[in-house]
This record gives sequence, structure tokens and C-alpha cells, in this order.
Amino acid sequence: MTLYETLGVAKDATADELKAAYRRESMKHHPDRGGDEAAFKAMKEAYEVLSDVARRQRYDETGATSDKPTPEEAALDAIGELLLDVLEQKDADSTDLLAVMRKAIDNGYSDAQSKKAQLGKKIKNRKSALKRLRRKDDRPNLLSAVLERDIAKLDGQLQEQDAIADLIGIMQKSLDGYAYDYERGTPPGRNDAQASQLQALLASMTMFSK
Repeated sequence: MTLYETLGVAKDATADELKAAYRRESMKHHPDRGGDEAAFKAMKEAYEVLSDVARRQRYDETGATSDKPTPEEAALDAIGELLLDVLEQKDADSTDLLAVMRKAIDNGYSDAQSKKAQLGKKIKNRKSALKRLRRKDDRPNLLSAVLERDIAKLDGQLQEQDAIADLIGIMQKSLDGYAYDYERGTPPGRNDAQASQLQALLASMTMFSK
């Protein structure tokens, strides 16, 4: 069942029609009036999506109901940001912009993998210390608690780098269908600044794509 069917409206329903349907269905399904709680919740979620212009468009195009972008949408946003950033630094006529973008994306992937390896070593080292650290009495092991908190924090950072690597993989595939016609230029070298900017951008996007 689609969200439109849940609310009992047509796919081209106006904002006023959505609001009227929401009020009608609220009266019908509200638990305080003897309605079904699951049906009320489904109807409420349908209205929340369809009454938001951006979320409604995303639902119509992809079927996604979350207010967070999908990984594919986040990757596309990142590619767009990267393209604009490259255009701020390079001449569009004499530079293969796609080659520059691909290089920055590849560098970003390498950086993510490097950070994952470093985090993995830190986590392994702390877990080893946690196994060996003990108190000689029955009092609380406060130092172990410090290690456990740090391991949890590092685990979160590792998951973030995993998500970034996944997004970069999507970005790499997304560029496969593009070509860029330019007049002349030199092959792009490693651009650490753009790789760092890409890392920061993807890190912010992973927070709302989870």
C-alpha cells in the first residue's frame, strides 16, 4: 500500500487535500476514539512524508520515506559539491574536470582506508590492555572504564570511516557513465586539500544517511 492509499488521496493531491484527509483519518483511527493504533501511526507517518515537499518528491522518485537521504543521494550530493569545488580551482576549458574529481575521490578512499587501519590498531591495542588491566582488590576498576569508553568512541569513528568508504564507492561508480571534453591540460596530481575537504563533506553526510 502506498502512502497515498494510506491517507486515501490521489497521487496528485494538493496540500489542502492532504490536510483534510489527515484530519478525517485522525478522527477515524485515533486510539483515544477506539481506533487502531497501528493504523493511526501509519497514517500519521504518511502525512508527515507527503506534507513535506522535499520528502514527498523523494518518495515519489525513490519510494524512500525517511527524512534522511539514501546513500545514493548523499553520494550524488557529494559529487555535486566536489564538482563545484573543482570549478573554483580549475579552468573548465583546459582541465579534465572528471579526472581531477576521480583523483580526489580515489585519494579520499585511500585516506578512509588508512584511517580505518589506524583505528583498528588503536582498538586492538586498547582491547589488549583491557584484558591485562586488573585491580588487586574488589574496588571498581576505573581505568578499565576509561578504556571501555575510548574503545566505544573509536568504534564509532571506525563505523564512520566504513560509511565514508561505502559512499566513495558509490561516487566512483556514479562517475563511470560520464565523460568530459576539454581542450588541453595536464594529468591531475594528488590533491590532499580536496581529499581532506571530501572527507569532511562525506563525514557530515554519513551522520544523516545512517
